[in-house]
Amino acid sequence: MGKKFGRTYGNGMIEPYRIEGAECIITAMGTIAGTAMTAVDKLWAEGMKVGLVKIRSFLPFPRKDFHAISKNVNAIGVFDRSCQTGMGACIPPDEDYAL
Repeated sequence: MGKKFGRTYGNGMIEPYRIEGAECIITAMGTIAGTAMTAVDKLWAEGMKVGLVKIRSFLPFPRKDFHAISKNVNAIGVFDRSCQTGMGACIPPDEDYAL
């Protein structure tokens, strides 16, 4: 599809954005990832090396991909709007396991 429409979406499970040379990454899922892309661009313009990993599908969680990316950064921030009282959030437990 990338060749036909000029768009690619990583490997289908995650979509890395500006992670090459990043010192830290933000992980996000859904609509917040679009806002995070804009924030990442602004941070790079200010000299801060921050990348984004958009999680396109979290079940099954792409542990191998996430682990490979995490080896090259110093910190990982998680934006997860699915946090529910008594349940926690969807993404952080799987990210912890992947690390």
